[in-house]
Amino acid sequence: RGLVAARRGWRGSKMLAAIDVLPRILIIDDDKSLLESYTVLLEDEFQVSTAESGERGLELLRHEDLHLILLDVRLPDISGIEVLRRIKELDENVDVIMITAVKDVRVAVEAIKLGAYDYLEKPFEIDEILALLRRTLEHQTLLREVLYLRDLRAEVDRYFIVGRSPKMRLIYDLITRVADTNATVLINGESGVGKELIARAIHQQSQRRLNPFVAVNCAAISEHLVESELFGHER
Repeated sequence: RGLVAARRGWRGSKMLAAIDVLPRILIIDDDKSLLESYTVLLEDEFQVSTAESGERGLELLRHEDLHLILLDVRLPDISGIEVLRRIKELDENVDVIMITAVKDVRVAVEAIKLGAYDYLEKPFEIDEILALLRRTLEHQTLLREVLYLRDLRAEVDRYFIVGRSPKMRLIYDLITRVADTNATVLINGESGVGKELIARAIHQQSQRRLNPFVAVNCAAISEHLVESELFGHER
């Protein structure tokens, strides 16, 4: 009740920006009054789901796309540590913040080893938990950016082309399929669209990739010299 009353009189100055849909958070705790308090506290910045047992929380995780989980260490059916272990088996990318009313260094260390993002002791201040949740979301954003850039770098190293749109992915798929054949490939397109890049990507994916790739601008060569340029000549 204290949390609820305090929340109603509080206005956060820092709201989560650049998120079209509110992040979804799951709170697993067997204290109904605390679950109500959490919901009122967080509903302005999060979509809040609650569960009063570990099994119910795991069931919600199987059917909902969650960003964060607040998990009490002591639950009526399963220990919070066991729930954490099973959460990570279901979705290793969801961040879990453990909550406990009893300070236990051993449990805290075990939770961190199992992949918990942080460990919070009751009672805590409103500003404290909101700051921790925002920091956790910022960590997720940075992690997604790192993974995106890593995937992008892998594609650039593979195809020598930058682009991850659906159309480009279709082109990458076509390059991969064509490169495994010995067929002659004709690439059409206006000047500047990247025909030579596509040709290089096909060469790089083919069995000839260890041989040199030579680009020849036939439009810049006289028609009388094309044969000599491509095949050589004798006097």
